[in-house]
Amino acid sequence: NNNGLNDIMCAGSPSSITGSGNTYSTQTCGVSLSVGNCYVDYITSCGTDITRNGMTYIIPYTFTAPDLFDGTCINVSADNVVIKGTPLIIGGTAIIGAPQISDPSQFIGTGVGIKGRKNITLSGLSITNFNIGVDVDSNNLTNIIGNRIVSNGLYGLIIQGNSVSTNVTNNNVCLNEGSGTASLDINCISTGIVRGIGNTAGGSGGSGNYIGPSCTTLGFSSC
Repeated sequence: NNNGLNDIMCAGSPSSITGSGNTYSTQTCGVSLSVGNCYVDYITSCGTDITRNGMTYIIPYTFTAPDLFDGTCINVSADNVVIKGTPLIIGGTAIIGAPQISDPSQFIGTGVGIKGRKNITLSGLSITNFNIGVDVDSNNLTNIIGNRIVSNGLYGLIIQGNSVSTNVTNNNVCLNEGSGTASLDINCISTGIVRGIGNTAGGSGGSGNYIGPSCTTLGFSSC
């Protein structure tokens, strides 16, 4: 165990590798995991800092942040990383959430933070009750695909900095309205090109979208 990661390596890899205080044991990849490469970790708690390149991270079940958690639940500090909900969960969606509080304007923390990284994919997750659901900042090649980012406070999804080659496809980004008229489902202020199709965002309650000049090919329909 390390920072919420329960580590496995698939058959065909070395029988064990020791690093960063962990020993990774050989196991057989289950077909139900649908993992394209054989290096797989589980994320099972908030406060996880992803630091190893070239890994696929599975979120196997729902978990919530501790009370008054004001950090980033999953912080990506590595390249060539996939984070996905497992098909073992009905609907293929794992929920990352902050504790329910009575006043949504008091939501704090960030669900997933990705800053200054390369080739990151986030798919099949439900992210809710944070101040910011997903924060993409100055990355090169980011794929946000098939996620449910709902009922966060300030922003559901913010794409900022010089985020190059960002793909946002088939996401439900709705009801992110805890901060009233300041809230946005999608806040796309990147200076790099952002593309996507099939998203649902904006038009719900107090939330809308801000689509900057580099984001005009980001397709979506209203919630």
